[in-house]
Amino acid sequence: MIPLGGWLGRIEHHRDSHLRADLLHGAVAFGGGALMAAVMLVLLPLGLATAPGPWLLPAFLAGAGLFLGLDVGLRKRGTRAAVFIAMVLDYVPEAMALGAALALGSPAAFLLAFLVGIQNLPEAFSATKDLQRSRWPPVTLAWLLWGAFLVGPMAATVGFAILPGHPFVLGVVLSATSGGIIALLLQEIIPESYRKGHVAPTWGGIAGFSMGLAGHLLV
Repeated sequence: MIPLGGWLGRIEHHRDSHLRADLLHGAVAFGGGALMAAVMLVLLPLGLATAPGPWLLPAFLAGAGLFLGLDVGLRKRGTRAAVFIAMVLDYVPEAMALGAALALGSPAAFLLAFLVGIQNLPEAFSATKDLQRSRWPPVTLAWLLWGAFLVGPMAATVGFAILPGHPFVLGVVLSATSGGIIALLLQEIIPESYRKGHVAPTWGGIAGFSMGLAGHLLV
């Protein structure tokens, strides 16, 4: 779904500048809404359930500081990559949790795999549109998206082989990831999705969160 979403983002062209702007902002908002749902409904609740409470807040703050610093560093180099970073931050721990669920024989594991894949489609689309604004070459974009795709199965393998016996590690990773995603949402993604006088991008964010909520209810 990640390469497919990136491909759709690359081939999308619209002559109407206003509609195109709404689409761009709406895509970023949709990805932001989906990421918000992932943090609130999957990452933090699972982190709270698998790691001791005293470790969660430091991990959350450390993740926020680490990935906010990474985003600021990329910005200084003229690179817009907040949506892409947040997408990977969301994808990797979810894949690790999915691997652990498969190892434990959870009946919801295959449905979770489907929902993670569906969620990655709009996130990859909005990440591609965001990176295109930094004029990244198409070949570099393709390598980034395929690399992000390949990281998922690797993370799922780690989750399958290691994490069932180490729930504390999974909880800390999920909490740190949540902090990083929240930091990027507040710093970059939510401001970029705003367009003065237009509500269409806002509805894109609501649609993204609704998709995540629907998936949570299905699981």
